[in-house]
Amino acid sequence: MNFAEQLVYWYLRLNGFFPLTNFVLHHGEGHRTSDADLLAVRFPYVSEVIGGADKDWDARFWKRWHIDLTSETVGLIVEVKSGFFDYSDLNHPDREWRVRDSLRRLGMVPPSQLEQAVEELRRAPCTRLGGCRTAKLLVSSGNIPNGAPWLHVELRLVDKFVRRRMKTYSDRKYPDRLFFAGDLIQYLAWKSGG
Repeated sequence: MNFAEQLVYWYLRLNGFFPLTNFVLHHGEGHRTSDADLLAVRFPYVSEVIGGADKDWDARFWKRWHIDLTSETVGLIVEVKSGFFDYSDLNHPDREWRVRDSLRRLGMVPPSQLEQAVEELRRAPCTRLGGCRTAKLLVSSGNIPNGAPWLHVELRLVDKFVRRRMKTYSDRKYPDRLFFAGDLIQYLAWKSGG
């Protein structure tokens, strides 16, 4: 994982998600093997003693994306871009199989509704098929076009969220920093206590 993917991993983890990184989407007919930067699942009754209250979750989920983390099971297909990229490439029809395979792997949409979910995610960032909320999240260094079929958050805001969480709970995060898997999050926890 590169630094941006690590930051996004911890952003999702600190919002109660269980993230999987660099999930391999195996080569299929007419497609080369690819990956999803992250796949993540969150259940509605998540709680933790440290940093697990409703006030700790990023308000973007409710206010901007209209996702209620306290009542919905949520699955995310996540793309992370830390530099320049061609936005049209994300929505190119040749990449649709990646959404389909990611949905299959998340297992939140019944096979009978899979193609309908793929179609909905072609036009919009979220679907509610299968009784769960499934969405595509893009984390990038800049803005994306209005009306783009992706939830979007800037990488700098992800960084700010993670740093603020480390600072808010520095009394626990700093002394427990070496229990975290990854140099980046250990560093951020160390910085919060210094």
